[in-house]
Amino acid sequence: MKAYPELGRLIIRSGRAREYRIWLLLRQIDATGRGWLYLDDVSLIVRDRLALSNDTLRRVLAAGDGTFWTIQDGRIWLAGLLKLSEIFECRPGRPFLMPNEAMGKLQTFKAFIYAGWICVQGTTKSKQGGITISRARCTDSWNVSRVTLSTWERISGISKRRNIAQLDLPLSPDLTPALDGRRFWIEGSTVCWQMPNTYASPLELAPRGMSRKARAVIDADGQRVYYSTPRDRERDERKIGRFHYQTYGFLRTIHGEGHWQASAPASLFFGIR
Repeated sequence: MKAYPELGRLIIRSGRAREYRIWLLLRQIDATGRGWLYLDDVSLIVRDRLALSNDTLRRVLAAGDGTFWTIQDGRIWLAGLLKLSEIFECRPGRPFLMPNEAMGKLQTFKAFIYAGWICVQGTTKSKQGGITISRARCTDSWNVSRVTLSTWERISGISKRRNIAQLDLPLSPDLTPALDGRRFWIEGSTVCWQMPNTYASPLELAPRGMSRKARAVIDADGQRVYYSTPRDRERDERKIGRFHYQTYGFLRTIHGEGHWQASAPASLFFGIR
């Protein structure tokens, strides 16, 4: 099943993951791409696949009416990818392939959307790899706790690599500010501190399909501004009263190899658990 990471992230932040899960399932069922399904058929299939009660399904369908789909004359008309991207004011993101078991429990569904986001964020034009990102930026991006992120990583099989930086002792006075505000420890003749972890997702990318067209239309309608953190974007949004499309520049690289560029001449050691 094809899913969209950035669109999914904003939908989960807005508390509408239930509707998004059904929308993805209905798009998969609509194999011919006609854009609508009979409401009775939808009720039977969704109750069977997602194990929802009649009352729960009725509430979710009513909540998504007008945004994710339109219910009319016994049919459910699905909203297109471009319409949803415009409603949630974002690019949909490079699509990824989500396994069928991810459609079970809602917590599992959110975990695999997060894994797809990690997959796409860690992918360059040349290869698919991991992303080095701090816990604080992940919690800001998804508006969830660290405990929830750890649970999602366990459910979806995201691998985590701990990154450690160290400096030789004794420290010269000009290198002391590198430890300002950091929790560090001493190992032999070196001082060590925790750097942001590197995360890798087991999921794979999907063909771009309609996401390329949606991105082109959205970029033509809105101004692209780049922010370092989600908080910077939200602060700007409050000031000017509109949304800017953003990509996050979480990591500066040296020779494109993904190593941190330290302000002090510290030697960095990756992969230490």
